[in-house]
Amino acid sequence: MRRAMIQEAKVVRSETEMSVGERVRHKVFGEGTITGIDDKAQSYLVRFDSLTTDRRIRFDGKLERVV
Repeated sequence: MRRAMIQEAKVVRSETEMSVGERVRHKVFGEGTITGIDDKAQSYLVRFDSLTTDRRIRFDGKLERVV
């Protein structure tokens, strides 16, 4: 059962996949840049313009691309 949930999460990432260096916006943290992707933790590492440290945002988190 757990394996099926992990595979499902990977499918979600595939549909909305973002890349290192891509600019994103988060409802709370504002705009930032993806600095890393951690498939094991199912998260993006994002350096937000308004913060001094990178934050982990889960793949199912609300990130939108900045165009």
